[in-house]
Amino acid sequence: MGTSQKVAEKKLHRFLKVGAYVTVPLIAFGAITIFFQLFYGSKGEFGLYDFDLGKLWPWNETVSERVEERPTVIAAPERPVRTPRVVALVTKHKEAVRSVRNVARKVSSTKRTAAPMQIEKRTDFERLHLDEIDKAELFLLEEAMNVSNLSEREYLVPKHLKLHRRRFAIGASFAPSYSYRRFGYRDVSRVARIEDKKAYTYGQTKTYRNETDGAILNFYSGLDVYMHVSDRITVQSGIYYTTFGEQMQVVDRPENRSNIRSNLMEENDPFKAHDALYGSPETQEASMNEVVPFNNYFGFVEIPVNIGYKLTKLGGTAIEAQAGLSYAYMVQSDALMYNYSNNEYHWISEPGFEYLNRQFLFANTGVIMSQYFSKQVELFLNPQFKYALTSTFTEDYELEQNQLSIGMRLGMKVHL
Repeated sequence: MGTSQKVAEKKLHRFLKVGAYVTVPLIAFGAITIFFQLFYGSKGEFGLYDFDLGKLWPWNETVSERVEERPTVIAAPERPVRTPRVVALVTKHKEAVRSVRNVARKVSSTKRTAAPMQIEKRTDFERLHLDEIDKAELFLLEEAMNVSNLSEREYLVPKHLKLHRRRFAIGASFAPSYSYRRFGYRDVSRVARIEDKKAYTYGQTKTYRNETDGAILNFYSGLDVYMHVSDRITVQSGIYYTTFGEQMQVVDRPENRSNIRSNLMEENDPFKAHDALYGSPETQEASMNEVVPFNNYFGFVEIPVNIGYKLTKLGGTAIEAQAGLSYAYMVQSDALMYNYSNNEYHWISEPGFEYLNRQFLFANTGVIMSQYFSKQVELFLNPQFKYALTSTFTEDYELEQNQLSIGMRLGMKVHL
């Protein structure tokens, strides 16, 4: 009874810890989003965005058509910038342009009809004295003339908006994914009798595990740092909390929790200090309701170094290829490991267990699709594949296992 309560308490503790890792990044992401909405909203930039889902991306137009388009420029009546002085400046500007066009038209007409040495006297146009214009009002005038017609726009970000792609950027990301493993024996002769090229064992087999094990849902989340080396090359790093694991089938019976086979283990066996909670369906006869799934979880602190190369741009969406490596350190273990001395599954709740590696190297690859949300904020989707180049278990253990995952990384980055 005490062991079961201990297991339940540790399970609850792990559940709350994982829940915190999931909830805190989402709250931080929401807070960052609200901050930028308030910050940029004060400058009037969020008023430029059209959130009609039908106008987020231009699906039916070609690149040549997009290049030739020009937004219709109008004054925004809802903005408090059309002060009497600004209106007067705009009127003077229009009259000056009209005068220049009239003079050009008259000169062109004179060249076609007048004699070779006869030139019509030019008419002076009204001059606009820029030294009389207040800089603050000049800025408002530029903003008033720079507002595009929202009803004719086809993009989330206005085309005339100048994007700020700086050398450095920071951001945050979250990735739900599926996790599994590659599984095999280091030396099958250590756990089986070899006869006629066949291995005979009383313990679990690779074939059974591969047929019955399954993938589980995991995640990784953290903060990102970017350096734009050039227009096409980007280096990305950061710090994440990452989980991996798999699901296996075990026999759950009261006698499995009594350690009745502990006498089969040697005194220096690392498994002796850990409870043998479950049996293997291959070595024990069990009914259908006694065979239950168990999810193995391993938690890591991960530091990636990925290189992205911009391939192309479709409309307002940039497509980028990504590859790199990650260093990871195991900080959490909630898994079952098979002990070939007593043919039982032992619960390993300590990442420092003798047969577990703690330092890992992962290979990462994926594709990034990104689009600017404002002048400095960029949103992205990143389908990504991760593979552990380091085995989960040390060389002293009979099995070799490499964790892997495939998921969708979602996030944002802010250009500094």
